[in-house]
Amino acid sequence: MDLEVFLYYLFSYIIGSIPTGFILFYIVKREDIRKVGSGNTGATNVIRNQGKLTGIFTLLIDLIKGAVPVIYGIINYKDFPEIIIIAGGLAIFGHIFPVFLKFKGGKGVATFAGVFLLFSLKTAPFFIIAFLVTIFFTKYVSLASIAGVTTVFFYIMFTEMVEISIITFIICLMIIIKHRLNFIRIIKGNEPEIGSLREKNV
Repeated sequence: MDLEVFLYYLFSYIIGSIPTGFILFYIVKREDIRKVGSGNTGATNVIRNQGKLTGIFTLLIDLIKGAVPVIYGIINYKDFPEIIIIAGGLAIFGHIFPVFLKFKGGKGVATFAGVFLLFSLKTAPFFIIAFLVTIFFTKYVSLASIAGVTTVFFYIMFTEMVEISIITFIICLMIIIKHRLNFIRIIKGNEPEIGSLREKNV
């Protein structure tokens, strides 16, 4: 790995580590988002504990965090898609394990969407359809998120080279593991459904 690629990867991780939800929630409420609701720094917890506007801004910026490294990669490494997807994966990793918050961040779905929306635009409708159908029948954002992420993986598996599929699988597995507590809460029946005003303090 040459220095330029290393710095690209480092940049991707750092931009992914920017704790959007934490920053915006603190600006608006002067509170630590990690101490309310689910304790997650992602858009869903922000929406439930502050409101849609702050949550939407969190979502959009988290999407951009994933998009920026891919845009840079397309400009500079368009013939090396494996380099680009690794950088995107590092942005997602940074969101989940941000250096600025002692490696405790969000669940990576919005940043994942930002990465793959640009890396492979054709995955967008599959992600959206899987997300909307799942949330319609289950009312769980967490399950809908996993459905969207998993659908993207299967699309990539059948359309991209093996190296890209393996990296995508690792990224998806990381996000699914991050949602393990959501699965436990669903089984126990205390996972908040979409539209609930406040996340349960679990």
